[in-house]
Amino acid sequence: MTVEQRQTDLDALVAEARDALTAGSEVRLTGWMLEHLALRVWTPPSPETVLADVERRVIAALNPPLNMTQAGPRPRLREARAAMAKAAVSQGEQ
Repeated sequence: MTVEQRQTDLDALVAEARDALTAGSEVRLTGWMLEHLALRVWTPPSPETVLADVERRVIAALNPPLNMTQAGPRPRLREARAAMAKAAVSQGEQ
């Protein structure tokens, strides 16, 4: 599965979850996360290791798409978040 296909699948799940997760969408989202996400554990080589420095180097190397703090500009993600926030406000006004 390509990155674009994964993003399309995730976009569909997020669109479905705009109002709130239903039991069915929760199951599908959990399935997507189990298929596409991974957790890794790393032990620092010494107690003097500064984790913030390691984090910056990892983010620079991997360029994760959802990290907006250290990874630089993410205009598409910012636009999507703004649209979601606007939709949430308009839903609250109804």
